[in-house]
Amino acid sequence: MLYTDIIISGIAAAIDFFLLIYSAIRVRKDALGGILLAMLFFSITAMVSLSLSLSGGLEIPAGAARAGFHSGLILTILFLFNFTVVFPDKKFGKKALISIATAVPPAAVSLWTVLSEVFFESEKAGLYGTIGNETLEQCFIGLCLAYTLSAAVISAYKSFRLRNLAYRRDLLYISSGLAALSLTGLFFSPVFMHLYESLFSPNSGLTITVHLAVLTVFYSTAFIDSIDIKKFYLNIFFWILIFLLLFGPVAVAVKFGLDYIYRQRIPSIGFTFIIIIYLFLFYKFIKPKIEELFQRGYWDLSTVIDGIFRQETRIGAPNEGESSWEASLKSSVKGLIDKFNIESGVLYIYDARANDYYPAFSEGVPIQAGRIKTGEPIIRSLASNQRVVDISYLYSGIIDSEFKSETLDFFTGNNIRTALPLFSRERELIGFLFISNLPRNKKYSKTYMSALELYRIIFQQRMSNIMLLEKTKVTQIVEHDKMVVDSIKKKIIPKKLIQVDGIRISSFYINNSMYGGDYFDSVRMGEERLCIFMTDSSYSGIDSALVSLEMYTVLHSSRKGMDSPEKILNTMNWIISSSRFTKRYAPSCCLMYYPGGELRYSNAAFNPLLIYDPSEDSFIEHDLQNVPIGVGSEVKYSGKTIKPAPGSIGVLYSDGLISAINGEGESYSLEKIKPIIRENRGSTPAVAVRKVFEDFNDFISGKNQVCDVSLIVFKI
Repeated sequence: MLYTDIIISGIAAAIDFFLLIYSAIRVRKDALGGILLAMLFFSITAMVSLSLSLSGGLEIPAGAARAGFHSGLILTILFLFNFTVVFPDKKFGKKALISIATAVPPAAVSLWTVLSEVFFESEKAGLYGTIGNETLEQCFIGLCLAYTLSAAVISAYKSFRLRNLAYRRDLLYISSGLAALSLTGLFFSPVFMHLYESLFSPNSGLTITVHLAVLTVFYSTAFIDSIDIKKFYLNIFFWILIFLLLFGPVAVAVKFGLDYIYRQRIPSIGFTFIIIIYLFLFYKFIKPKIEELFQRGYWDLSTVIDGIFRQETRIGAPNEGESSWEASLKSSVKGLIDKFNIESGVLYIYDARANDYYPAFSEGVPIQAGRIKTGEPIIRSLASNQRVVDISYLYSGIIDSEFKSETLDFFTGNNIRTALPLFSRERELIGFLFISNLPRNKKYSKTYMSALELYRIIFQQRMSNIMLLEKTKVTQIVEHDKMVVDSIKKKIIPKKLIQVDGIRISSFYINNSMYGGDYFDSVRMGEERLCIFMTDSSYSGIDSALVSLEMYTVLHSSRKGMDSPEKILNTMNWIISSSRFTKRYAPSCCLMYYPGGELRYSNAAFNPLLIYDPSEDSFIEHDLQNVPIGVGSEVKYSGKTIKPAPGSIGVLYSDGLISAINGEGESYSLEKIKPIIRENRGSTPAVAVRKVFEDFNDFISGKNQVCDVSLIVFKI
């Protein structure tokens, strides 16, 4: 019995089962999704049959188990071939005839295998999964390799024919990978596995090869619109290399060193200690260096984007007739064009008076598009897609717009490769950046597109802030900081907090200052997660309002990856620390509610979170020592997980609540709030908030306060 093979086939079956469940739930129900499900089903059949063939489990005849393995494996490879025939289309169409015709040989071999092994089981069959009929065994291996190699050839052919340049690149890597897998199968199955048949069965090479192909198809189908196939292969090669460098020397040492150790009477514990030291030193010091080598190009992209927005010296003094904000935007565009060696780019900004978009400035070879009216198809197409719009997305259907053909014509007619739409916080299109090709018409990778999306989000946030201030100046003729602050506060502070199942939340807010102050909010992160945020941006006029506005933009912009409060605070800290518009900082706190009642809390020098546990009749303060948001971009915030008892009540409050002073010079405090929370523990948070509000107003007795007052009460 080959335990190594049993382990390999068992792991492969478990992986197939997980991928099958994931694909059935998450992958789109189209032709490619159906092919993927069929591949995984037959792959599971093959792996379970191989395990039974090797172990003799469940008293299933060996011939039936062998037939199940070979039939499942060859049908898996058949659907691998069909995947390359259909990809990247989502429907079979005329290709269904090709799929049916090419299914005949594998189906015949599968039927031949079942008849040979189940009904006419041969006594010449090997012990470990080989077919008794040598001719059938040769047909089986040859057909598997032929179909895998054909899949590689088809992918390579398509990589030179598609108009979608991004898919061309993916197909080229897929074809290269499938060709490599074919050669791997050719080497492992008839050569390597027979040399080491004491450890492996002859078909283990095909098992490993086919599952690498299955993983390739899975990632290509489930994540083709986002995954970088090249990076995917690099990760595979990286871990293979790490595995070989970790255990290769150990295997050689064990193979050839044990006899020497016994002859020299060297203690085996010393030999073991040397191996452990090698494994530790390699994984601790050498592995990170190899990983850096493999990921160098991908890390550089994010570093470049970071550098574009950090270099203050890039702006310099504005040109004559140019405002500081125009110089700032121009610097950011020029930085992108220069750093990525893009041939040309032009930034369009919305002109409210003319109701169109005008080319504010350009870099490189001019893109001759002129002014564009708001009703044009290109504008309506960009306004409906809040993400980077690449010409390849239009070809492939990743972006589905009713103006798809008009947008394609506009792109090709003006030598535009990619558009970066820029939106205000009201989701209005305030501008867009057109860029053309890379040098030598180099293809854009998925990682490159992700870098452009990161640039778009940061640039949009900055431009949105600028345009909001400019719009406020035009519409309200701002002459004093108070008008700007009041306008921003009215726009960003919610009138009602968002609710999700499992947590009830209520609040009150008293706007006492026209020079800045508190900002709080709640944002739904997914269907069942809720983010609660509160900050005190101080009272410095426009600077304080800008800090709150930038925090609002982070909360309400792209929420992908914002799955914990510390990530939200770290993002805010990076943006505010590197902002060109303000140098203020703000104590803040962030709380995330997860399904099941779990809380995750992070604090940036704000008042601690107060939680009342009704089962213990006790109040607990949760605090994390840290500095305010905006002190330095190098600061990293941490979080803590809290699991409150059912019925627990939480309280977040600003300094304005506990620093309020009445006519006698007395300060309001938490000790006045705690009894109210305790007395209303059986009521909703809205009741408790109303009681605190009434008690607070009775305490101050109409005395004017200088600080904003904010209170949030929630109940699990």
